[in-house]
Amino acid sequence: MPRLHLLHAVALAASLAACGGGGSSGSKSDTLPPTQVDCKKGSAKLTGHFTSPNGAVPVAGGIVTVASAPGCTASTGGDGAFELDGLTPGATTVTIERGHFHGSGPATPGTPVTVKIDATAVKIGYVPGDFDSIEAVVAGLGFTPVPLSMGALAQAATDLASYDVLLLNCGLDESYFADNATKAALVGWVNAGGVLYASDYAGIYVDSYFNGKVKYLSPDMYQGVDGTQTAKVEDEALARALGKTTAEINFDLGAWVVMNGVGTGTDVLLSGPVDTFDVGKLTGKPYAVQFAAGAGRVTFTSFHDEAQTTADMQTLLEQMVFGL
Repeated sequence: MPRLHLLHAVALAASLAACGGGGSSGSKSDTLPPTQVDCKKGSAKLTGHFTSPNGAVPVAGGIVTVASAPGCTASTGGDGAFELDGLTPGATTVTIERGHFHGSGPATPGTPVTVKIDATAVKIGYVPGDFDSIEAVVAGLGFTPVPLSMGALAQAATDLASYDVLLLNCGLDESYFADNATKAALVGWVNAGGVLYASDYAGIYVDSYFNGKVKYLSPDMYQGVDGTQTAKVEDEALARALGKTTAEINFDLGAWVVMNGVGTGTDVLLSGPVDTFDVGKLTGKPYAVQFAAGAGRVTFTSFHDEAQTTADMQTLLEQMVFGL
């Protein structure tokens, strides 16, 4: 049975009227450096891995630099591995970055090194939802997310500026999407450098606060029929992590939010077909997107962490967290 949207009529009237039915499509076009590079500084070699804070999950697509070879850059593969050849012998420092996260530490060519994301350098907040629990994925990687409420985001007692990342789960309280104080606080925080993640029904906030960056199906964006679809993986780091360019995505409950396209500057991370209730089968529609807003960034995904998460979805959600 499809989920019932809590504020369906209000959402359609207030926030979807401005969304066009069509829309341009974007794709993730950034090309990562190779996983093995020759820095041409000497004859030494440094190998290593980049992992989650708890060391349990490899991070794909991390950008690797070493202090002893400025300008020489590699990236991490699907297993988190990298190799820098042509280094000068002796101790150096390796730094790896992925999205909003980084890790660094001492390294000596000839001795493999493991670099973990520094969880202490990032403060992550989340708003609970009825149909998603992205905070469970985040906690499983070794982070410590802090629960918040939509009502608290605009209050002086909540110092939103102290958070680096905010996660909005599907099924959260949607009644604040038209609240000017909440909008000002959240948009201002993102523009100042905050990183926002939102899933499915939380798209009401993305649509209302960052209008035009994502184009939802109109006039009713809650059109997705439940079922498993084969997605095209358009982001290179995600494809590396999966070891393939397709992924099985299970939309285990109906009435999920359908994206119909994206605006200028929005990257499509995954896309695929959509079965809808009222307009038939659609093809090539975004499943997950990311865009810059001021100094910050927003990621929105129609699929999320529910009971029937596939192995592909688990990997994608973990790697999407790293790419926030």
